[in-house]
Amino acid sequence: MDTDISRDKEVGVKSLLGYKLKKTQHALRLHMDEALRTINLTTPQYAVLAQLELKPGTSNATLERSAFITAKTMHGIVSNLEKRGLIQRKNDVSHGKILCTELTDQDHKVVIQAHDMIRAFTNAVKQEAIDVIEMSLSPGDFYVLTHGNICPDNVFDHEDKDKLQLIDFEWVRPGSSLLDATYFRMNFPTCWCAKALPEEVILELEGLYRQTIASKIKASLDDAKYNESYAAACGFWLLSSMPFALRIMDKDECWPSSPVPVDSLWKQEANLARPRFISRLQAFIQVSKAYNLLHHLRKSAEQTLAKAYEKWDDAKPLDLYPAFQN
Repeated sequence: MDTDISRDKEVGVKSLLGYKLKKTQHALRLHMDEALRTINLTTPQYAVLAQLELKPGTSNATLERSAFITAKTMHGIVSNLEKRGLIQRKNDVSHGKILCTELTDQDHKVVIQAHDMIRAFTNAVKQEAIDVIEMSLSPGDFYVLTHGNICPDNVFDHEDKDKLQLIDFEWVRPGSSLLDATYFRMNFPTCWCAKALPEEVILELEGLYRQTIASKIKASLDDAKYNESYAAACGFWLLSSMPFALRIMDKDECWPSSPVPVDSLWKQEANLARPRFISRLQAFIQVSKAYNLLHHLRKSAEQTLAKAYEKWDDAKPLDLYPAFQN
């Protein structure tokens, strides 16, 4: 019961607009850092230069408030930009103790270049994200009523009949059938008991799934259509995983586990969040490369994965389920 309450609270927090905006801001920051690095700028430096373009002669105090950073940090940014000849500071004519900052002619060119780079990159990523969401949730060739929570514990195992019966339908929704099909590749994205499957098992399960739906969904026989929708579904699950990335940036989380048998091989203390995120990044990158689709989202995922390994000393993907470890 406590686990269910805890899970419900987490889902409730993730649905808040402010929470989603914060996660979106973090993802955008990663993209901007990478794009601006090519012209030797940081995102805070770009924020300062953009503000000076709008309001020439702005004081440090005003820049601090607009950029939401401390006076000490702003002093370092401004000093660095001044040394590079990108800005110049002059005494305020009405208040001699206040230094007003302006762009130099050289910096106007740099700001225009930075604007173009950010606009092109973020627009491309945004459009691919929109395409992924629309293809996964809007009516189309693969549009069905999805289960939405196909987890290893959401089945009854009828051993006498050699059948599995799905249960737990509270997340049922219309969408692409491949949202369910990609659960194996994307490491069971809505499940508390997420681990990895061997590649050969994933391929066999996905092949059976595609073969089964072919009798009802003719588009599944078309490789181009199937691969495009498959890649979009993987992208959808990756985007759905982004919200918890910032929360675990500084400290990993051990996620709650449901009750398990006394002799279970499941290690509740090892049910960590970071390996889930890393595995889904890796899985999406693999699919994007294999099908040569969603290039901008892949680049974003590659940058995010590199940042994760750079920041997390203990970074590693999910282990295999215990049943496959031997």
